[in-house]
Amino acid sequence: TAGIYTAVHFANLWINAYCLKNSISYDGGASIVQVNYMFSIDPTNPLLALFHSILPGQYWYMYLVFPIILVYLLAVYSPELIPSIKNRKAAVK
Repeated sequence: TAGIYTAVHFANLWINAYCLKNSISYDGGASIVQVNYMFSIDPTNPLLALFHSILPGQYWYMYLVFPIILVYLLAVYSPELIPSIKNRKAAVK
């Protein structure tokens, strides 16, 4: 996850710099195209703004989200993980 997030962050920076340098805009208007996939550049909601206030700076503040994602995924997949662990322990005995 951290590797993909890092790659996406650098892709964001490259795309934004390219669009700014070449004046690529939406439908020829004044608004230059900007991307922020995985929210690595700017916080986009109050929770991410809170994380940004704790750990300011592009890219880094989203590392506070990773533990939340881990807890969420453990809760979601625990019905599958717990029987698997029990079966593995039983097979070892």
